[in-house]
Amino acid sequence: MRLKFNEKITTAIPTDEEFFLSPFTGQQLKKFNLSLLVRQPQLSVFDVELDYVKENGITEVNDDGAEIKKYKIVNISYSYSNHSDDRTYSFELSEVEEIQINKLLIEDMELTPYEYEETFDDAIIIQAKVRVTKDIADRIEELSQSEDKYFSVIREGINKKPIKMRFGQNIWSEHENNIIKYRLVIVEDKYDTEDDVSRPLYYPEIQNIQSITLYHKTYIELLADLFVEKGLLSKAEIEGLKEKAKVEKNKYERYIYQVKDVDKESL
Repeated sequence: MRLKFNEKITTAIPTDEEFFLSPFTGQQLKKFNLSLLVRQPQLSVFDVELDYVKENGITEVNDDGAEIKKYKIVNISYSYSNHSDDRTYSFELSEVEEIQINKLLIEDMELTPYEYEETFDDAIIIQAKVRVTKDIADRIEELSQSEDKYFSVIREGINKKPIKMRFGQNIWSEHENNIIKYRLVIVEDKYDTEDDVSRPLYYPEIQNIQSITLYHKTYIELLADLFVEKGLLSKAEIEGLKEKAKVEKNKYERYIYQVKDVDKESL
């Protein structure tokens, strides 16, 4: 096996090879152990290479130097003898994938992310930035507020198999030509478990404040419209508005998550 440590290529023999399935693509990946003896005169140069691969990983190359696979360092240690300044480095390496999304197919929507990241924490978690029209934005909000919060997602270019997911906290911003940018957070259904009793940060204060704020925004909007239309209100009309606001307040929930520009927010 020929491995590239930054600019240096070395030949090594892997040991304790194992295979596992990628949680993202379902493809078979490899992990293994590796030992390298570094002579004392080369230690300073090797330390520079080591700093690089700790951050960027180690690349397997063919005889022509072309990249075959990439590995991340899961664990690293070294040993030495009292009779020598040479060091033996031991690596635990795990194969990584270059994930490239083409499109996100969410129910009847086809989205093309311009920034994308997938992580795995007992379930797939997606963060993606997209530009959409108002009609698509309305559809995103409809799914966010649906009583059945889960929907089908296909990550075209990564895995053709649909998985059940839900939205996390999406933020959005309005721009010229009726374009809306979203930073979507999409979470696989198995992340949610029946025995998960954890609460969000500042529960229940933030949730109650959000509910009260939405109620008053809706109430004021409806009240202003009726003032313009009639000029004055009766007590019965005020009470009617209050009741209507309770029913329709979720219509304005999206404004809690509006920002000036999604592109100024990192994934």
